[in-house]
Amino acid sequence: TNIGAMVPDAVRLVEAQAQARSARIVIGGSAVDGTVGGAGWVDANAVRQIVINFIENALKFGPDGQTVTVTLDLERPSPGGAGDLLRLSVDDEGPGIAPADRDRIWQPFVRLAEGGSAPAGTGLGLSVVRQLVAELGGRVSVRDVPGGGARFSVELPAAAPARSPRVAVRVAHPATSSPA
Repeated sequence: TNIGAMVPDAVRLVEAQAQARSARIVIGGSAVDGTVGGAGWVDANAVRQIVINFIENALKFGPDGQTVTVTLDLERPSPGGAGDLLRLSVDDEGPGIAPADRDRIWQPFVRLAEGGSAPAGTGLGLSVVRQLVAELGGRVSVRDVPGGGARFSVELPAAAPARSPRVAVRVAHPATSSPA
């Protein structure tokens, strides 16, 4: 997969939402700017969904006119080291996440903002991210951004995976319709 192309593709899908909030999305990082080789073994659709969910949350809970910064880095180990590591982060200028809420926001249907002034949503976006990242063998985190806001981050292995029995079953036995 061309890792550097995944973030701009995802951003294009949420540009109208950003424009509606007068927000600006800035993209950077070594995997985007060509500092490192841009190819790696990742599930491009899953990473795209992660980026979209993070940006949509930033736009929902951050102020109008904010800058949302998406950073995608690919770390290539020294020879003989562990596999490549993809680091994705999305910074917003919103209220941040209280330390007491940082574990529970990844659970389904958790919404920190409630009531009539809360943005629309079901509280599923971050739980979807957590599930995708878990399936890809990575980890998620959230922390404060200096100057205010939150940084949502994902680390994913970006090397050719060992063949998984689960994947082999999916390939060897594709879904079929049951007989009528």
